[in-house]
Amino acid sequence: MVRRAALSIVAVLTGVQVITAGGQREPSLTIKGVGLGSSATQVVRALGKPAKQVRLADDTEMGMGQLEELIYKGVKFELCKPEGKDQFQVWRVIATRSNWLLEPGIKVGMMREDVVRLLGSPLDISNDSHTAHETLHYGFSTRDGWFWLVVANGRVLEIGAAQDWS
Repeated sequence: MVRRAALSIVAVLTGVQVITAGGQREPSLTIKGVGLGSSATQVVRALGKPAKQVRLADDTEMGMGQLEELIYKGVKFELCKPEGKDQFQVWRVIATRSNWLLEPGIKVGMMREDVVRLLGSPLDISNDSHTAHETLHYGFSTRDGWFWLVVANGRVLEIGAAQDWS
């Protein structure tokens, strides 16, 4: 058990692709190597200065501490700095434009069936009757969190991922 946990940690730290029980690769959903858990410095180093940086009200209920957003055209990184930590880290990322490629090769504008071929079947699907948007819900097997894709007319409109802070 300890050896398995240690191997999982090594795989995550070294960026090795994890194969899920369904035989699909677990996506990191990173953009140019940055994503959930990355520091603000790593995001800026990889993507350049954001179009906008917003400091938000501190979170006191979930233990996320200080909150901020790094906003680029078509992608937003939401960061938190829990008490006792020395830097902000990404807890949620949302892409809404096709100029951002997320590992394992998905982007806004792709056909639904192509994304499902890459990611496998979603854990759940929800439909918004007001917008006719369909949301494909997935979970991570190597971290507490989830990711989703919003689809309309067979094309991806949004790709998001979040760490679970509950």
